[in-house]
Amino acid sequence: QFVRDIQRVKLKNKQRLLTKFKDGYGLNINPASMFDVQIKRIHEYKRQLLNCLRVITLYNRIKDNTNIKTVPRTVIFGGKV
Repeated sequence: QFVRDIQRVKLKNKQRLLTKFKDGYGLNINPASMFDVQIKRIHEYKRQLLNCLRVITLYNRIKDNTNIKTVPRTVIFGGKV
């Protein structure tokens, strides 16, 4: 029961965030997707570049093999310079 309550709260919070994305940017995002979020100051020595390269690699793998099994994932980057 506890785990279901946590999952319900997480889904509700995701839906609130996705409403803001839809209203602000016109984006439709799957609420069942896994959120991969990095919000930090933007610096060349931090992991933002490595994470960008990982996202590009995942994208290319999906494009090369459309039958590949993947977990639906939403990647969100945020930060200030």
